[in-house]
Amino acid sequence: MAEQDNIRIAREFVAAFDTKSWDKYTSLATEDVVLDEKATQRRLEGLGQMVEAFQGWAKAFPDAKGKVTSALSSGDLVALEVTWTGKHTGPMTTPAGTVAASGKSISLPAAMVFAFRSGKVKELREYFDLSDLLRQVGAMPKK
Repeated sequence: MAEQDNIRIAREFVAAFDTKSWDKYTSLATEDVVLDEKATQRRLEGLGQMVEAFQGWAKAFPDAKGKVTSALSSGDLVALEVTWTGKHTGPMTTPAGTVAASGKSISLPAAMVFAFRSGKVKELREYFDLSDLLRQVGAMPKK
């Protein structure tokens, strides 16, 4: 599959979250997809666990949207820079416990690295600063 096709699919992956189209992931990812969320230290395997994790984020930030600011592809790898925005209006589960809704808006830069197999997402590694997110929702003191 061409590198530009992989970039298009990675962008569709972000857009599926924007519209909360959970079924869209089944057409974009392999059944055994791995989500490696570096900030939370969660490594989830399979479509079900991945979608459940995304639904958890959507519960905390129902209006969340990802804006892709850059994309780079090499072979079966795609890297996206994404800025996530939204308002914290639901409970957010973190490694340290649940953070109650704060009503505060966030703007969180992230990097997403997609590995493809046969034109589908086989692995997604996402990097963002959890401390920055917690500060923005008021769960940690500002620097």
